[in-house]
Amino acid sequence: MKDINFINNQKPNKEILNWIKVSLLLIVITICTMSIITVKQLLKISAIKQEIREYTYKKENLNDALKKKNNLKKQQKKLKKQYDAINKLKSTPKKSFALLENIYKVIPQNTTLKSISITKKNINLQVSCPDEKIANWLAKQISDFPQIKNLKLASITKSNNNGFIFDIKGKINKL
Repeated sequence: MKDINFINNQKPNKEILNWIKVSLLLIVITICTMSIITVKQLLKISAIKQEIREYTYKKENLNDALKKKNNLKKQQKKLKKQYDAINKLKSTPKKSFALLENIYKVIPQNTTLKSISITKKNINLQVSCPDEKIANWLAKQISDFPQIKNLKLASITKSNNNGFIFDIKGKINKL
């Protein structure tokens, strides 16, 4: 470039005008380019923020759905246990009732069963009969049941109707 003397020249030189025009054009192009890049970046940021909001909403719904699912699983397990217990009771008769039926079938006609008490581990019978032989025979018959062990006569008391009341006690295997 030539040396330009700004002071002596009254008219602006063509080179200066060209230099100013090129500078302004570069400035405008730079500003436009930066604004386009900035707008693109802002659009990307807004799109990313929108996705973040959507995923946050979905995550909250997913957490609620997982909690509901876990609660439903717990309820299902609880109901399944109850259902199985009910079906078990329906399908198999109570073993203590079966034991009572068997004891009642064994008792002879001249003997009456005054009371019976069955717990998880013990059985107590009160039998009214005219003779000790019948009571011993009855204790032997009942002790032959697989659910009962160690069945023995515990006590004898005299009854008002010329008979005896026998207390028979024993242990019970698992029912």
